[in-house]
Amino acid sequence: FSKNCFVPMCVGGGVRDLDDVKRYLDLGADKVAINTQAIEQPELITKAAKRFGSQCVVVSIDVRKESSGVYRVYKNCGRHPTQWQPEELAQRVEGLGAGEILLTAVEKDGSLEGYDNKLNADVVKSVKIPVIVCGGAGKWKDFADATQMWRHELLAQNINQELRQEIDDAVQRCRDQLNLRGPDSDDPHDVVEPEEPLPVPAASGALGRRTRRAPDRFGSTALVTEATSAI
Repeated sequence: FSKNCFVPMCVGGGVRDLDDVKRYLDLGADKVAINTQAIEQPELITKAAKRFGSQCVVVSIDVRKESSGVYRVYKNCGRHPTQWQPEELAQRVEGLGAGEILLTAVEKDGSLEGYDNKLNADVVKSVKIPVIVCGGAGKWKDFADATQMWRHELLAQNINQELRQEIDDAVQRCRDQLNLRGPDSDDPHDVVEPEEPLPVPAASGALGRRTRRAPDRFGSTALVTEATSAI
């Protein structure tokens, strides 16, 4: 897959030790997501960050809203509850060296009903590292509303070839909503895109092609699509 993918790729599933992280990076992944082991073996986050760089360490946090209204972190693909609340775990993994968080609202995942904006905003405000929010995107307005509330990445699932035009529309509408303009704009209130991309430091050869334009993260690079496979 990585041979035909020219955008940064995050891979996860079955990551239990540093060898698993290295294997995914050697296969061409730019980032590796850690879920259950981030809770059961938190030192893995620090070890991976020190060896490969924090920019490639993503901690995946699955959250369910309980009947009491309290948000709780679940592990093992969202099946088993833990003692963690999402903001607390987010702050902990940030301190351990994670470079990014993938936050999934389990009940919203696949619903196409819109993001859980309260959950996402609470977690985003609690940390300084980027947060990818996942679960519920069903129309372009969901992206635009979310990018106005917090400026982090948005993950869109259930994407197929027939929805390519909708993705393009979502990108453009997010840009319009945030007043993203080109470098020749003379409006001081506009967010101006840089003419040259800003490089992101790489810790291994697999990460060397990763670049980012800061304002673009609210346009095309703010939309992350997920591909899953059953083995």
